[in-house]
Amino acid sequence: MTVSTAGRKGKLSKTVTVETNDPKNPKTKLTVSGNILVELDFDQPYLRFAGLKVGTEKKQTVKILAKEPEKLELGEVTTDVEGVTAEVVKSTGENGKPSYSLLVTFVPKKAGRFTGAIMVKTNHPKASELKLRMGGEVDGDITMKPPRLTIWAESGGRMEHSVVVTSEKKPFKIMDIEGKDPRLTIRKTETKKGYEYKLIVEPTKEGTKSEKVFSVNYILRTDSKEQPTLELPVYYRTRAPRGVKSKTHNLKGALKDLKLPQRGKKGAQKEKGNHK
Repeated sequence: MTVSTAGRKGKLSKTVTVETNDPKNPKTKLTVSGNILVELDFDQPYLRFAGLKVGTEKKQTVKILAKEPEKLELGEVTTDVEGVTAEVVKSTGENGKPSYSLLVTFVPKKAGRFTGAIMVKTNHPKASELKLRMGGEVDGDITMKPPRLTIWAESGGRMEHSVVVTSEKKPFKIMDIEGKDPRLTIRKTETKKGYEYKLIVEPTKEGTKSEKVFSVNYILRTDSKEQPTLELPVYYRTRAPRGVKSKTHNLKGALKDLKLPQRGKKGAQKEKGNHK
């Protein structure tokens, strides 16, 4: 049995099936476990927060792996993400040696996507600082349905698409829409004063004649402190006509290009008489 430790760290467990000539136990399973040592690192490369609402609290713990934890000293902890606090927690491991983990608490103040990192100072000669990257998305009161648009351009297809932006609790206003592109038009209509807008998006003539695939990312500016910006990605795609319409269209084009011999009136009447 061979186990690759490339890109792995911390505890590792593998189960293998062994076939024998024992009639009572022709197959048996063996579990092989071990601990892959690293000089100093977190047990996961990325910390993700999802499904959070503004003002709600969520905690996550990340283990700190060290080859020689008894010699390790951890210092100041900093972060560039608003609403995040982190602290080093020291305990005693199974082997009696010290064990370290990072307790991360997040209380988001704004909705939307975010990325950042948490930095921990160390006394390690090869790693004076540990960095844990983090990110995620915070749900707000204002929602968009659908959250993104895909416009398929085809013969007889619907080119006008809509997005409904609503707020369940607090009133809001869409102050401006940034990211406008000559290939698409976007217009807003307030359908429920203070609580709902309808956005209409459709390609222009320039858009239908441009590339077969393009995208535009609109930024909606609002007067909400919790959600000052909203992102609306729009993807434009082209495809061939579908169903009977496309086959009929192709047949008409083929017949149009086909040159048939012209017949006079007498020939047509003679042929008609032969069919009686």
